[in-house]
Amino acid sequence: MFEPKDYKNTNAVRQAVYQWLDELNNQAVVKPDKPTAGKGVGVWGDHFTTREQLFEHFLSNFQYGTVIIEEKIDAKNQLHGFLRRQTPCAAA
Repeated sequence: MFEPKDYKNTNAVRQAVYQWLDELNNQAVVKPDKPTAGKGVGVWGDHFTTREQLFEHFLSNFQYGTVIIEEKIDAKNQLHGFLRRQTPCAAA
């Protein structure tokens, strides 16, 4: 979570966001911490394709409070992973 009170200026928060994007290989979802009925959520590849665009989106939410950046999970891969975990191993 990125809380406005934790950062002295925009450069400090930009550095923290970009460091987190390095961890996620840029595959990120940005969303406000408070419920907003789906408004304010941005997804890498759908709403932005550069770090600069992501950061602009981030700042548009950050001015109102805490923002969360999570790993973007591909629904197809998520389903396949779930099915693999749920399928019992065949007896040898």
